[in-house]
Amino acid sequence: MAVNNPVLDPAIGTNVTPATAPSKIELIMSSVVGLLTIAAGLWFVVQFILGAIHWIGAGGDKANLQTARSQITQALTGLAIVAASYVIILTAGYIFGLQIADIAAGLSLLRITR
Repeated sequence: MAVNNPVLDPAIGTNVTPATAPSKIELIMSSVVGLLTIAAGLWFVVQFILGAIHWIGAGGDKANLQTARSQITQALTGLAIVAASYVIILTAGYIFGLQIADIAAGLSLLRITR
């Protein structure tokens, strides 16, 4: 009995055999890594803009300025951690011969159906 997800491309979830399972896992992992990387990038942009708005609205108050500076610094630190994680994932994929960080291929498999 096959279970089909209406959001995912049928190529991911149907006709899984022991021979095709690794490639299906690669596609799923690539999709997850791609989506999480994009979400982290968008979260960085939101946090950076909010920190900049707080900086502008500080009005010379040192405590508010320090809070805004801290928020911007934390956003940049988070972006650096995401970039380092992505490099680690690419390296692990290269070592194990997997394409788990192919964002374009992973995201092309996701589609929204009505």
